[in-house]
Amino acid sequence: QAAVGLSAGALLLWLAAFLYGTFYYSYMPAVSAARAVHLAFRCVPLHPGASRCVPVPHPAHPAA
Repeated sequence: QAAVGLSAGALLLWLAAFLYGTFYYSYMPAVSAARAVHLAFRCVPLHPGASRCVPVPHPAHPAA
């Protein structure tokens, strides 16, 4: 009885993985464009004399 339960569990696990993979590769869109993203942050103290600070994005540079 334990062997039947383990076999059924293994079959269900394999079936779930197979169906997930099938769904993923057939319905997920391919990456059509990629662009580099460069993040820059500066550190702003929480209050004067604080040893911790909060990362804040640098202001955007105007396009030339």
